[in-house]
Amino acid sequence: MQRAAQQAQRYLTRVGGDGGIAEQISNGQWNDDLDAAGSRDLSTLLDVMGERVRYTRAQSGLSRASEAGPLGGRLPINRKERYYTGTVLPMLVASDGFAYLDRFLTLCGLSDVDVRPNLEGDQNFQLLTEYGFAESVFTDHDKAAWPGPHQADTPDVVIAGPDWLVAVEAKMFHNPSGADLEAQMRRQAVVVDTWRSALGLSDDRVRHVLLLPSRLAERVGDLSYPIVTWEEVLAEYDVVGPRYWARVLATALSQHENLESARELTFRSNADDTLTGAEIVEAHASGEATFDAVGRSGGLSGAKFKDDVSSGKWRTVRYEIRSGGPANRNWFSLADFIAATTAAADR
Repeated sequence: MQRAAQQAQRYLTRVGGDGGIAEQISNGQWNDDLDAAGSRDLSTLLDVMGERVRYTRAQSGLSRASEAGPLGGRLPINRKERYYTGTVLPMLVASDGFAYLDRFLTLCGLSDVDVRPNLEGDQNFQLLTEYGFAESVFTDHDKAAWPGPHQADTPDVVIAGPDWLVAVEAKMFHNPSGADLEAQMRRQAVVVDTWRSALGLSDDRVRHVLLLPSRLAERVGDLSYPIVTWEEVLAEYDVVGPRYWARVLATALSQHENLESARELTFRSNADDTLTGAEIVEAHASGEATFDAVGRSGGLSGAKFKDDVSSGKWRTVRYEIRSGGPANRNWFSLADFIAATTAAADR
């Protein structure tokens, strides 16, 4: 902290000390050097600098944004997850020229990334939200560099540096099961591995994590992928992050119990996972299947599975799977699935 204070003092002296930039401007020495647009821009930057200095003085007591109480407003709280991944999270982790990005990267498992001032100008750095990788491979150059086909399911947030990458799948008010989260992360992992391989990154420099409210994290328990909680993010950025956005996050978390989606108790309640028909056949053929039952609405003789088989769609349809045998009339044995699809393939 002492080193940071000394550096800040040097900068403040050069700007606000005797003969500094602020004094020169106050004395009118810059009046003829800037046009109207330049004068307006510099005035705005000086206002921001002054407010940041005032805020730093006020924060010497380390008061937290969340302690100010929840934000009010005329409109209801935004429940869209893309608002929290595409707006709230970037406003926190990217504030002040990404000066605090290392805090989020550490939560994700990358604790040794050198976050330098002016990271925003680094040509090897990217922060992408709501990233549709498959549709982003668009130009001829991109198609040559990233030959497809590509998985459509990609993480909500991707942050990449010269030798590291973090991919984040986030939930806020949605209430999926642990099996749903595992299945979604596995689908995304195909794309993340493509990036890792193509960019020449080592495994220990790539992190693929879930970002969940603590209530959901506790509910799903331990998963195969690391979990970061929104509460941990708030704790890291409650003081250093922009006060408004820290309060937005604190408000959402304080009202999470009332705003989360109702839990779907029937859909996938008996499933351990989901796989495409082709993946089921491959797992059976390799002897690596850890399940013995397959689920489809209506069961083996239902209209949906019959249409899957007759049309050949069974290869790409995603089925629920479980160990322990069929759970109800919508389930049938793995052997029956293999027999039905093999007979269809032989016709």
